[in-house]
Amino acid sequence: MRSRPWSKLQKEIDSILDQNIDLQFHCTVYRKKGGWNSGMNMFPKYWFVLNREIIWNYPDDFTDILNHDTGNDEPFSIYPDYGNTKTNIPHLICEYLNTPRNELLTKNFQYDIWGLTNLLLAADRRIGKRRFRQLCQKTASAAVDKVLGARENASQKGE
Repeated sequence: MRSRPWSKLQKEIDSILDQNIDLQFHCTVYRKKGGWNSGMNMFPKYWFVLNREIIWNYPDDFTDILNHDTGNDEPFSIYPDYGNTKTNIPHLICEYLNTPRNELLTKNFQYDIWGLTNLLLAADRRIGKRRFRQLCQKTASAAVDKVLGARENASQKGE
């Protein structure tokens, strides 16, 4: 499965996010000199912002996972192999977007080591109130809890 260009992927993500909450998903690429070819290395950064607060941030929130084997604390020293789509966030997002709605809560996104699919589920406008309560019971993530709380508050205001 090929990843879509970021602008198209961004539009697709925006189209599934609950429009009743102030949530955005962003991506940028940092360039850093060095590496094996002494050229410029590209390091992507992804983050969710809810009500002007960053609630999920890759790679910053995941340096423990990224540096697990080396004990290195430098955020850009160990990144997943972006040639390997199994550890590629855009690939994971595409997999989520291509999953039929009725399979989203039961599908095992086996390469999601970041908890990204749970966050997407929490923000997905296609997931109704009853079903996102199920999600709240199955995950222990502060970011997911914040999104579900924002959706709950927005739905109470709309009643």
